[in-house]
Amino acid sequence: MVKVLDEHANVKVDGKWITLKAVLVAKRGGKTVLYLDSEGNEILKEPLCRSQFKDLKLD
Repeated sequence: MVKVLDEHANVKVDGKWITLKAVLVAKRGGKTVLYLDSEGNEILKEPLCRSQFKDLKLD
């Protein structure tokens, strides 16, 4: 499953705040949030349980 969580998520990367697209990817190993730039390149990846979306109710 792949689901867009936020088109404009603010994330701190290397000490700087940047706005990225947040995408949830659910696989057998668990749920991961990928943060992508405007060109679709992966900038940051973290488990859903440690992300800013951890309290999000998923259908």
